Amino acid sequence: MEIFHKGVPRTFLGVPNDLKGSKYVVLSAPYDSTASYGVGQRAGPHAIIEASRQVETWDIELGMDASQKAGIYTEDELECDRGDPERNCGFIEEAVE
Repeated sequence: MEIFHKGVPRTFLGVPNDLKGSKYVVLSAPYDSTASYGVGQRAGPHAIIEASRQVETWDIELGMDASQKAGIYTEDELECDRGDPERNCGFIEEAVE
């Protein structure tokens, strides 16, 4: 189920999610448990998705909205194990497969 915010899907660039027609998949793994100085990196993937929704996708040279041809699917954020980096690598490997 896609979640919309102000009429724009919460996906990379705000493009509709269509896995079958996509060439690329955005996979978010919010993890920062091994940070040695300060934390907060786990908020990065969400912030990148949110910021990407503000990008202008109209391509003046093509005369069209490039997001319609983007072929990008945004996967739901992975659930990370905050205490086990090896286990997180396994989650990511499984999601990529």
